[in-house]
Amino acid sequence: MMNRFDTNEITLPRTRPLCALYEDRSEPSRKRTKGLASFRLPVVFTILLFGLMLGLQEQGVGQVSIFSEDFETDGNGSRYTTSVPELTDGGGDYFTRTDGSNISGEAFSGVRGSYYFAAQDIDGDQPELPVSLTFSGIDISGKTGLEFSIYLAEDDDGSNQDWDGPDYVHIQYRIDGGGLTQLIHIESSGGTNTSPAIDTNFDGTGNGSEITDTFTQYTASISGTGSTLEIVITLNLDSGDEDIAFDDLSITAVTSPTITTGSASSITQTAATLGGDITNTGGADITERGVFWSTTDGFADGTGTKFSETGTFGTGAFTEDVTGLSAGTTYYFKAFATNSAGTSYGSQGSFTTSSSATAPNVTTNAATSVTDNSAILNAEVVADGGQSVTERGFVYSSVDATPEIDEGNVTKVTSGTGTGSYTSDLTGLTSNTTYYVQGYAINSVGTSYGGVQSFATPKPEAPATPTFSDVSGTSFTVNWVAVSGATSYEMDISTASDFGSFVSGYENKTVSGTSEAVSGLAFSTTYYVRMRAVHTSGTSENSGTGTQATTALTAPTVSVASSIGSNQFVANWSAIDGADGYRLDVGSTSTIFDNSSQLTEDFDSGLTTSYTSGTITLDSGDWTATAVYQESGSNSRSGFAARINDGTANAHITTPSLNTAGTVTFWYRELSTGGGTFKLQKSTDGTNFTDVTSQAYSGNTFTQFTHDVNDSSNPIYLRVL
Repeated sequence: MMNRFDTNEITLPRTRPLCALYEDRSEPSRKRTKGLASFRLPVVFTILLFGLMLGLQEQGVGQVSIFSEDFETDGNGSRYTTSVPELTDGGGDYFTRTDGSNISGEAFSGVRGSYYFAAQDIDGDQPELPVSLTFSGIDISGKTGLEFSIYLAEDDDGSNQDWDGPDYVHIQYRIDGGGLTQLIHIESSGGTNTSPAIDTNFDGTGNGSEITDTFTQYTASISGTGSTLEIVITLNLDSGDEDIAFDDLSITAVTSPTITTGSASSITQTAATLGGDITNTGGADITERGVFWSTTDGFADGTGTKFSETGTFGTGAFTEDVTGLSAGTTYYFKAFATNSAGTSYGSQGSFTTSSSATAPNVTTNAATSVTDNSAILNAEVVADGGQSVTERGFVYSSVDATPEIDEGNVTKVTSGTGTGSYTSDLTGLTSNTTYYVQGYAINSVGTSYGGVQSFATPKPEAPATPTFSDVSGTSFTVNWVAVSGATSYEMDISTASDFGSFVSGYENKTVSGTSEAVSGLAFSTTYYVRMRAVHTSGTSENSGTGTQATTALTAPTVSVASSIGSNQFVANWSAIDGADGYRLDVGSTSTIFDNSSQLTEDFDSGLTTSYTSGTITLDSGDWTATAVYQESGSNSRSGFAARINDGTANAHITTPSLNTAGTVTFWYRELSTGGGTFKLQKSTDGTNFTDVTSQAYSGNTFTQFTHDVNDSSNPIYLRVL
């Protein structure tokens, strides 16, 4: 434990408001045993403190310690006085500073250090009661909010708490030699052999917290202030087991702040920035801080002209902008800070204002709210240089990196007069462009610039990925969402995903609105479309790429012939959108569309016994397949069969290129139950297939499938999916 009277700084938190009293049992340490005598004696003792002042240390807005006593060293006669000499019989009669080795019979816990002060049965060896312990000469000059704290304990083994009615310990104080004022009283709880407790209403009976064998902190407020404080502890304990122990007395208070005066800065002809640094609040909020200035060297504290701010402040540096000064004049100034205890002043500083006018002091700040075609420019005239600022504004350029007034490719915009911050809203800028800007200010001396700031306008917002509607074999409609601020749009259409080539008329085609009908397209072809938004400031990046395939050319529907004669008739069919012409086959039998002579395949050779994907060379030519292998035995109708794994996505088998397709016939069966369907599809390019028909599985018995495709396209591909 540190000596409470060394020169180091210590701190204690503020505890309770005026006249509050409470206990704090939060700091137990170790247990100590003391002796017990067989007779009683009341005692009074006094502790004398000769003007001891401790260093002060800031702790937020908490109070600072101005006095403490921990009894770790003998202070009788120097730090405190007793009304009778300290005494102990080595047993149960004592009134002394002790570490427990010269007394016996008592058991305390939470001892604060090695030594404390204790008393029991004082009149066993001392006939005069009460006795007292006095701390005097405590300097409280300029201090407010005084708080007293003490740790108390009384032996309690479950049977030895036997204070009687006359037993008491009174803690009182006086300021500047006045009368004693009650602070903390400890009384018996009434009657004989009762527990000692805090007497909250000072009526002679303990009715508050019981004093136990654990050292516990009790705190009370000291009302008023003055120059010198005295604490008196009076004891009247006249029998065995009527004991008390106390330790770690302390007093905290609010003091005036500690402040230093800072240096002057930003000095012009008529203004300067002054300030200070609050290094210690004195234990209370700072309610006002600022500076006093004067043209008189050594001017008195609190005189001169004041620039300040009020509120709630802590430690730290602050500044005040002082204006209205005269050019070429020496000024003296002091920083000050005020709390509830008073006002403190820093040492005197000085500065001299500029003696002649200069060009203004201006600063260019970063542009804000930058869009593809606009921005807000920002600057500040920090000082007018001693002459009025008659014009201020900005110069900017996308070419000149250090723009100034009257230079080529430089635009000037004005923004008022005088000092302070100012702005300008620019519009009509070009997107995706870097601009260079300087704030400027003009007075009678000349023009000043605030330094170059740059900003870049982004590209305009691009449209969202286009969508499609009204899709046919030769046309579709492209749709997009309008972009705010766009005046038109550019559209690219290509059959290549990298847009290496373009559909005629659709490279950078200007369109408007939110849709465009596109015609003259090819059947069964995938097209790629992208958009750009055109703004007055420029053109956006590309949108995402929209993809759409036109539908396949469908076969016409043949209707009943008309105008039938002996050797002629009129063939009729439905018109097909986008068809350039039609091919007509006429025969005397229905086998005209039979392609059996064109392609026959029994799958007896060319397949493997594991699932295969890719090109498969069979007897009838090169087929393509995904997840197909050769089946034999009971799983084939005769010889071998092609098995398609419908557990694989897009599993299929596709014919070689055919020059026409009439009737398709094959046998099929389901190898495992579960149901489902297969599709017959056709394609003119071997890539983009359309459905011809679908067929539900009919169980695990081979069933013949027959369908008239009747498509004379050349080439044409058929596949089972």
